[in-house]
Amino acid sequence: TRGRLIIVNSGLSDAIVDVQSFTENGKQPVRTISVVSKNYLVIPIDSLAPGDKYLTVHVAPRSGRINAFMIDEQSTGLKSLGGDLINFAPNASKSVLIPAIPNQIKNNSALPHTLRVLTPGEVDANVTAEVLSSDGVFVPVGLTSRAVSAGIVTEFQFTPKISSTVLAVRITSTEPVLAAIKSTVTVSGRKDFVWSTSAPALTPLTIAISGLTPLISFVGERINVSLDVTLNNGNVIRKTIKGTDIASWRAPDAARSFTITKVGPDTFAGALVSSVNGYGYFPIAPGSLLTKIELPDSNIRVLNP
Repeated sequence: TRGRLIIVNSGLSDAIVDVQSFTENGKQPVRTISVVSKNYLVIPIDSLAPGDKYLTVHVAPRSGRINAFMIDEQSTGLKSLGGDLINFAPNASKSVLIPAIPNQIKNNSALPHTLRVLTPGEVDANVTAEVLSSDGVFVPVGLTSRAVSAGIVTEFQFTPKISSTVLAVRITSTEPVLAAIKSTVTVSGRKDFVWSTSAPALTPLTIAISGLTPLISFVGERINVSLDVTLNNGNVIRKTIKGTDIASWRAPDAARSFTITKVGPDTFAGALVSSVNGYGYFPIAPGSLLTKIELPDSNIRVLNP
């Protein structure tokens, strides 16, 4: 692996960050890192847990204004096996939904997927993974009530026999878990891989997509999503996506942005983007959120106790 963890300190003071790694051998010692103000630090992934294969990383700042990014690149000798930007998971949950996973079929056989699961708590969990696609909803063989030890990163392989090019996975667990799926793909004759991560419940939002034609996958029991698509010439196209379990929509070539104006309850979405350079995934989620703060309460006694 040539992957790296990038920690950015955009604040005006130095930051202290705890990096906690989990692998197939359990929780690793916490690594405390100092990042200079208005600077960044690049950490090779293979230095976080040398010799271990499965890695999950928790970045927790003690002080400072921190952003963290992870890039996974793999190769065999001088031959590249692909790379991907790994999206973060906001928190562990007993129900995890990964809404957009590419499913390629090569030589009449689907390419494999790898489900990676971590129970960050202290109690073991039983995990069940359910595949949702236009071919139906089912649980793959071997993914029913699988035991996942606490603090241990566990992987499961599955290759669904479906014709759909996009699928989703719903994971239910007896304890809060984190999960992601690594999918093998081929682009322009070259091998690549995609990490699909969980997504929060869909809310009204606007996303700029100039130069992209993403395939959006919506997942929910009753999908009812209204879209306003703004084209490069300023025209607006209104679109309604309806379905059960899973429905997909591809943005037109001339789209500049799309706005989700109405969405039903318990609906999730993710996007798949492909080009000659490879495959990519991102969850449909707000880029920024309003935060409530408590206004300071003071009076003249602050100056005259």
